[in-house]
Amino acid sequence: MEACNTKELRDNLKSFLDKVTEEGTVRINRNTETFIIMKSDEYIKMKEQIIELQNSVISLLSTVGNFAEQLPSAKISNSDDQIHERVISSVLNKRQKGMAIGNK
Repeated sequence: MEACNTKELRDNLKSFLDKVTEEGTVRINRNTETFIIMKSDEYIKMKEQIIELQNSVISLLSTVGNFAEQLPSAKISNSDDQIHERVISSVLNKRQKGMAIGNK
């Protein structure tokens, strides 16, 4: 990945955009911050992958939660387990509410 500072970017914008086309990304350093320039289709693809992964995790959490409820030995006795279960329930409830709002 090519790296530059903001002055170099301003002075050579066309060449840096060409590098984005060739290499996929360019890193720009500005004081203590770092920025990444990438093609929009790559960004969209990355965002779609993140959403797919989030949906997979939520689906797995839901499956595990449903399976645990069916087991008689799944009684929770440990306070850490109770916290973990409340967090999972909260995430699933928020996700379900979000889906219901989006479907209206």
